[in-house]
Amino acid sequence: MRHAVSFLSLSVVLLGAGLWVVGTGVAQDGTGARPDATCDVPLTYRIGEVDPRFGLSTEALRKVTREAVALWEAGAADRLFAYAPDGELTIDLTYDERQGTWEAQQRAEVALERARARHAERVEAHDARRHRLTTAQAVYEQEAASLARRLARHNRAVRAWNRGEVEHTDERAQALQEEREALAQLRRRVDAQAESVEALRQRFNRHVEAVNQATAALNRQVRRFNRQYARGGGYNKGVYTYTRDGRTVERAITVFQFRDRDDLRQVLAHELGHALGISHVTSAAALMHHQVTDRNEGLARLTAADRRALRQACGG
Repeated sequence: MRHAVSFLSLSVVLLGAGLWVVGTGVAQDGTGARPDATCDVPLTYRIGEVDPRFGLSTEALRKVTREAVALWEAGAADRLFAYAPDGELTIDLTYDERQGTWEAQQRAEVALERARARHAERVEAHDARRHRLTTAQAVYEQEAASLARRLARHNRAVRAWNRGEVEHTDERAQALQEEREALAQLRRRVDAQAESVEALRQRFNRHVEAVNQATAALNRQVRRFNRQYARGGGYNKGVYTYTRDGRTVERAITVFQFRDRDDLRQVLAHELGHALGISHVTSAAALMHHQVTDRNEGLARLTAADRRALRQACGG
């Protein structure tokens, strides 16, 4: 008897989180006018409000700001910035939905990666069960085929005996009896194998259903992630503002979002460039490009376009 094995198909997992395109905002003037293009250096700066939700101390922000300043001063003949407790330029970290959304996305990505890892383990275990089932099925089919061949030979020998086509001897009768008993024993073993294969098949199919359900759940989680975070457009990670009211001038750099220390340094350095009177440049590899791209992300030094813009703004 041959027991059929049913193999159910697994669903396909399609993963693809959306990409955030982020930009470091244009320098702004509260009066609507272009900030002064003169490079009156050194420009003094101070650390203002640091929202504790960023998990960054005032001293840590001051240190990262010094690193951002060093990017510019490495390409300048003069000192461009100087820290002062009452500095003209205020640097603030302001927490809003931009950082909150980014942090929520990071948590969602971690949860999604864990879910993917658990799913991969489940699929791996499922594949191991499939291997055990196919191996057991192959052994069963081999044994069943051997039983069928031996049974056919025995039946032919029995028919020959019954028809008197062979001499009836005690030796031949004994051989037929021993083969009958051996076949009965082999049949019991094959039947036990069939039951074992059927049990494996049923467990496999139950696991197939469980894996398909887990796959569907993972796909739903991926779709939720994509709906929530695969957004188009971009947002300002930071902004430089220049406000003039009569003789009063206020300069400020406000950072709204950063991923890590290197990203914060880049945002600060970009806005410090605006504070020097530098506008955006067209080179996508430059610090002063209007967007963070895969070409300028994590810059450790100014590009030629940045140095040229610095010379145009500050001379030298």
